[in-house]
Amino acid sequence: MLAFETLVIRRLCFLLVMAGCAQTQVPPEPLTAKPAPAAAVSDPERCTATLWVTEKDPKGLHVYASHEPGAKSVGWLIKGTEFTVLAVKNGRIQFEKPTALSEEQSQWVPLLTGPQTGWVSSALVFVDLGYRYPPDADAGELVIYTKPNTHAAAVVRWAMLDDAAPRGDGEKGIVKFHDCHGGWLKVDLLDAAKTKHTGWLHHENQCANQLTTCP
Repeated sequence: MLAFETLVIRRLCFLLVMAGCAQTQVPPEPLTAKPAPAAAVSDPERCTATLWVTEKDPKGLHVYASHEPGAKSVGWLIKGTEFTVLAVKNGRIQFEKPTALSEEQSQWVPLLTGPQTGWVSSALVFVDLGYRYPPDADAGELVIYTKPNTHAAAVVRWAMLDDAAPRGDGEKGIVKFHDCHGGWLKVDLLDAAKTKHTGWLHHENQCANQLTTCP
């Protein structure tokens, strides 16, 4: 009889212990899928235009810390350096990604020394002109628009071989840069008669390769 009671007591103790463990056990966290990282979104307004330095001073073109008139000089860019435009303000252009032609590699390579970004005088940089060939056009054309959009009104439109068109081919048809939007540049442009026109220039009307002649 004593043995039976002892067995019953042991079983009751075992059940009580198991019940206590069940109450205190932390339930496992439910499995949930981690959200995928957000895809990088390109900014259509971020400037992507390319210009190059025309400064003839052997030291190069001054690079400033900001667009303010009294900004500190932080270095130079030598003549021929190409770069991507970030912004245009107060007659200066903010740049990034400067490159130079490597004669050994026969290609444009990133500059490893000197300022990698900063502000330079817009009067001492340049991009040549070329003709754009729209899908619905029979020939090339050079157009500046009232807005950075091909559906906007044209300020002026020149057909290829029009004697009144800006010359391009190294001649400085663009005399001033005002703004940048994506690949578009807002510029003052002189035609063959030296009449000034202000508007937005499509990236296909910009010849960003200074070593070749654009069509």
